[in-house]
Order: sequence, then structure tokens, then C-alpha cells
Amino acid sequence: MKDLFLRKGIKRPDGKELHKLVERVERLKNTLLELEHEVLSEEIMSEEALDLPIQEAILAEPEPDYIVLESPKQKQTTNIDILEQEAIATVTKNKKHIIKQKIIGVANKNRVTAKQLKEIIVDKHNYCSKATFYRYLNELRAEKRLELININNKEYLYGIMKEFRL
Repeated sequence: MKDLFLRKGIKRPDGKELHKLVERVERLKNTLLELEHEVLSEEIMSEEALDLPIQEAILAEPEPDYIVLESPKQKQTTNIDILEQEAIATVTKNKKHIIKQKIIGVANKNRVTAKQLKEIIVDKHNYCSKATFYRYLNELRAEKRLELININNKEYLYGIMKEFRL
């Protein structure tokens, strides 16, 4: 084996210097081992902190893949409930007729334009949508239950009352 010191051009240390170098290397090894130990202990602590919620989740009961709804409660039907349901069904069936009657009623009471009538029926009372309102307006004009009267270059609506039966 060749002498490394001679190849690099460094003089060979004597016994005292060699002893100091060996001690220094030992101290550096010990410092390095302590640092590695600290780093490992910090990693273990952080992993344990991360694993704690995971361990709790594993030990906890598994959540079902579905949602459990409350069982339907049996509702006692009374005569009043039945009457309310029938009244709501009747109003729902006759909603178109009721809204048309409101349109004619407002047109008879006041001299209004189509835009003003729309603001009352759609915007203020929210009886129907704008498109539905104009569709009902056209149907009433086609049925000759509503007329347009031109006064001073403004078109006003006027309702013609006819008996309309269900």
C-alpha cells in the first residue's frame, strides 16, 4: 500500500500530531452521531404527531358508505289537513284562471299599460313569470276578454267582463 501522505506532498505527522488528529476525528464522529440522533428523534416525533389522527381514525368506527335518514313519521291525517290539501290542489289546477282574472280585474279598475300591469302582477305580487304573464295577456286578447285602447299614442288595457265558468 502506497503512502497517501507522500503522494499528496504532505509531510507525515508525528505521534503527537497524529494523536490530536485522531482525537479531533473522534469528536467530529460523536458530534455527527448526536446530530443524527436529534434529527431522527425529531422525525419520529413529527411522524407520531401525524400518525395520532390516523391511529384515532383507524380505531374509530368506520363511517358507512350511505346516509341514514330518519324513519318517516306517520302523520295523523285530520279532516282539516284533507281540506287544506284539496284547497291547494284546487288552487293549483285553477292558477291560470285565477291569474287571468287578476289581470282583467286590475285592467278594469285602473287605466294601465301592459308594462304597468306586468309590474303589478309579476314584480309586485309575483303571481307568475314575465313570459307567462305576456302569454296570458295574448290569450286574453285572443279570447276577446281584454282590449287595447289607444289614447294619446299610448296603448292602455281594458278588460271586457264576460262570465267565465270553470
